[in-house]
Amino acid sequence: MNPTTAAKSATADSPPADAVDLLTADHQKVESLFQEFSELDSSGAPIKAKAEVVREICSELAIHEQVENEVFFPAVRDVLRKEDVFKDAIIEQNDACEVVSELAELNPRDPFYSYRVRELGEEIKEHAEDEEIEFFPVVQAAAIDTRTLGTAVQARKEELEQHPNTNGSGESDRTGEAAEYRPQSEVVADR
Repeated sequence: MNPTTAAKSATADSPPADAVDLLTADHQKVESLFQEFSELDSSGAPIKAKAEVVREICSELAIHEQVENEVFFPAVRDVLRKEDVFKDAIIEQNDACEVVSELAELNPRDPFYSYRVRELGEEIKEHAEDEEIEFFPVVQAAAIDTRTLGTAVQARKEELEQHPNTNGSGESDRTGEAAEYRPQSEVVADR
């Protein structure tokens, strides 16, 4: 399922989209943006064009990570919290958050900018593959209604796309994206 199809399948006229399908569609969209960056870089496109794609990548990843953290992981935690794959997913989530922060802080004029963006793109690709191959199948095999969860994932994603940097109550999220992940790791470690 392509990213556009997954997002549109959650409309009122159709059954809710599966949460795993929605998150996988996010992975595909980000991968296509990294490919777009690579093509721009190879063609000698202006720094401004490449930086715009990187900003879009960061925005997509930030929304994706926040949705996973606020909606997806809490919903699967009770069923999967004792599974090593869940603990690994939380650790991977922390690593992905660090990559997003690093991407956002890169200076487009730095001579290593393109190299670093591509390198970080590979890290994100590995993270997505690990989720898709190791974690999502466990979620799908568990007693979790991923269609109902998909409705919640889609709703939160739409809210964040319309009002970025909110904590769900419409208020500014002053904790920053990196802080979103730490409590999840601590919750898993405590259980």
